[in-house]
Amino acid sequence: MLEPLPDWMHDTELVHAALLLPVLLVSGPALFRGGSIDHRIWAFGAMAFALLCAALLMHSEQLEKLVSVFGAVLLVIAHLLNMRKRGV
Repeated sequence: MLEPLPDWMHDTELVHAALLLPVLLVSGPALFRGGSIDHRIWAFGAMAFALLCAALLMHSEQLEKLVSVFGAVLLVIAHLLNMRKRGV
């Protein structure tokens, strides 16, 4: 499945870490501002970031995927709640 990708992208931990940085840099400030409106935004965002970071430490690839997906779902929930509270 990874054959079409460059060799350096076959290291899933490296790709995961590389993708996590822009997520934190873009989502972090947006959710931080929204958290002043509704603290649930901070809670969902913090849980999402914690799970996405924790997934980097998982030894099992299946567990890493599961934790990453759950973290991503919480991040989407935080953004949707933020958009709803801001009237976007």
